[in-house]
Amino acid sequence: MNKTITILFRIIFLSFLAFQIPAQAQNITLDYTPPESICSFDTLGCTGSVSIPFSLTAENNEGIIVSHQISLDGEMPVDDVYGSLSGVYPGYIIFGNYPIGQHSFVVTVVQGGDSLVTDIEFSVVDCVAPEAEIQWGMSYLLSYQPDGCCRSTGNALDFVVNQEVDCSEPLNFAILKEDDFLSGVFPLVDSLEVIVFDCNDEETIFVRIFYWDNAFNPYALQSDGTLGGANYDSFLSYVYLQQPNGSGCGGLPSNLNIGGEIHTEEQEGIDGVQVDLLVDIAEDISVLTDQDGEFIFSNLIAGADCEIIPMLDLNHTNGVSTFDAILIQKHILGIQPLDSPYKMIAADVNNSGSISISDVIQLRKLILGNLEALPDNSSWRFIDASYVFPNPSSPWVVPFPEEIKINNISEDEFHLNFIGIKIGDVNGSAIVSLD
Repeated sequence: MNKTITILFRIIFLSFLAFQIPAQAQNITLDYTPPESICSFDTLGCTGSVSIPFSLTAENNEGIIVSHQISLDGEMPVDDVYGSLSGVYPGYIIFGNYPIGQHSFVVTVVQGGDSLVTDIEFSVVDCVAPEAEIQWGMSYLLSYQPDGCCRSTGNALDFVVNQEVDCSEPLNFAILKEDDFLSGVFPLVDSLEVIVFDCNDEETIFVRIFYWDNAFNPYALQSDGTLGGANYDSFLSYVYLQQPNGSGCGGLPSNLNIGGEIHTEEQEGIDGVQVDLLVDIAEDISVLTDQDGEFIFSNLIAGADCEIIPMLDLNHTNGVSTFDAILIQKHILGIQPLDSPYKMIAADVNNSGSISISDVIQLRKLILGNLEALPDNSSWRFIDASYVFPNPSSPWVVPFPEEIKINNISEDEFHLNFIGIKIGDVNGSAIVSLD
């Protein structure tokens, strides 16, 4: 037979023998008691103290050689660096500190031409509950909802100040009301990481924060009375629910109205402006200004945070003429400076935050029909009418507000006005009516 083939056959044969786990050879037997799961209490090295005795029976004890390897979590057997084998015929013991997992000792016994290979399976399990620092007390602000109630959501992680390194990470967290826990809700099953508080809750509520690892500890008594599962712990805390504006959930009306007027610098109302109302606790609303430039939003919920944003981006050539280009050029040359911040914003055709010859060039392209719309600007801009420019001769020094924000509305408001600026129209000739 070819020498290479012979060597290969021997390697395969020896490998085959290494994975055979007979309970008994012709003249040797090995006896052991399968161990229960072994607890690890080592939170740093994550190992457990293992000590497994076994005994041999043979016709005689001459020339018996006993050795072992370790198979970690079903991997190939390797030399055991965690422990050692000790003893003399017939009693032996393997002991050491082994990592958490499902392992086996591969014990080999050789006596002359007789041999025995046996697997002794064992498991090391994490038996230590995780540690976390939980905050005592948390405050949540209730906010109004379209159904007339008020709500707020809390997260178990809001209460976690610090968590220690755990052998069976990642940790899981849950929060539930103490009354629910006492009535039988078990968070390790229901995974209640988020909780909702509403107008039916008391002002102060006791809550329990649960935290558990990903281990399966067969000795862990679960809070539902069963044995076996994750290692867990819990901490009792409380939640204080703040009422909107210091009153109860039903203390404010839910039919408030807000509105205003959009007009030019010359006080002409602008018709057909789309006004968007963004509301944090309800659907957004859009209306159009009437012929006087007025708009109104009705039946709003008290306590809401709102943002009003006007928009009109049609007919870029409205009010734009060669005369506007001449006025802008005179401003640039210092011959006839524009006399208001609104006119200066109108002259900034390319929206660069300054007035230059580039604005004149782009405006002329629009007038001549080479541009259908301004590429870097909208047709109209709208600024909060109550805004005072810090430097009227340079209105771009500080970003000017193109929206009005109202936090926690509690009463009707009808003076939320805007000043409209037709871009490119510095002499105020734009048509502001749809008629």
